[in-house]
Amino acid sequence: MQTKTQTVLPKMMTGTVHTQYVRCGKQNCKCARGELHGAYFYHFVRVGGKLRKRYLKAVEVEKIKESCALRQQQEKRRRDDSKTVWNLIRQIRENLRETDALYGFRGEK
Repeated sequence: MQTKTQTVLPKMMTGTVHTQYVRCGKQNCKCARGELHGAYFYHFVRVGGKLRKRYLKAVEVEKIKESCALRQQQEKRRRDDSKTVWNLIRQIRENLRETDALYGFRGEK
């Protein structure tokens, strides 16, 4: 039997997955005395500058964690590549300055 909606998660997702303990609000509940309910899993993501959170079903948690981790790894690689490129540009500029100083170029336009 199929459900009405089949959700296919993307391979990479922004955001992170965190656990939270919650209060239900009932006066006679154990959470009113400090024993919170949970742990529940939530997916946190920024949308339009605002932090949004979405409750995750138990079957979704691992897939979304993996998707978020894959995105974070990709972003880290991109930042590392960018740092490498900028370091190369700095080295080239320094070499050009040394060459200009060595041969007496003044950089006049």
